Amino acid sequence: MDIYLFEFRLSGSARNYVKTLALRIANDFQVRGLTTHRVVPHVSVVGSFNTAFEKRVISDMENVCRKYDSLVFKFEGFRQFGNFLRRNRVLAVNIEPSTELAMLRSDMIKALSEYCKLGKFDKKEWKPHATLAFKDIDSKFSKSRAFWINKIALP
Repeated sequence: MDIYLFEFRLSGSARNYVKTLALRIANDFQVRGLTTHRVVPHVSVVGSFNTAFEKRVISDMENVCRKYDSLVFKFEGFRQFGNFLRRNRVLAVNIEPSTELAMLRSDMIKALSEYCKLGKFDKKEWKPHATLAFKDIDSKFSKSRAFWINKIALP
């Protein structure tokens, strides 16, 4: 079975903002979790999940997405999450989704849940975010967190 993830790729000024901020954090704190290969600013919508029905996934997701002309959101502060003991902390900018973006996610989950094994995050309350740093941020977490909470303004 293949594993899938649906994400909303940021564009325009939102993309530039998240990418610039991720690169700044990577440079200022010598972390590379998000910048090992390249920064692709996005918001995970559904996944990861697996299914043996690839053609049906494609067809269903095309049908769901056709119902939505545009999807908007706002940046709404920063947050941290993850598990200190497992050393997998994440620094992120919060996303406040529009009603349409939240409905898109709900429609996707409804369609996929009929024949896909959805992941644990798709069964919980959705807390959309755009990741700024992860992986090797742990050793510098408190210092970098204080920096980005106190000195970086949202657009």
